[in-house]
Amino acid sequence: MSTSKNRRLTAILFADIVGYTALMQKHEITANQNLEKFHNTLQEKVKQYNGQIINNYGDG
Repeated sequence: MSTSKNRRLTAILFADIVGYTALMQKHEITANQNLEKFHNTLQEKVKQYNGQIINNYGDG
């Protein structure tokens, strides 16, 4: 008896933007632009491999 199952790989990514807090204190606009660029790049790469982002926390 053969049973077909769909399997999915799960991964957890922890990333830190070095100097984010200090940059946020000095230049909030640049810090937000860097964070947005990081999120956009991550979304593009995840989509490229048919992945899904479940949640983001903080600047990671």
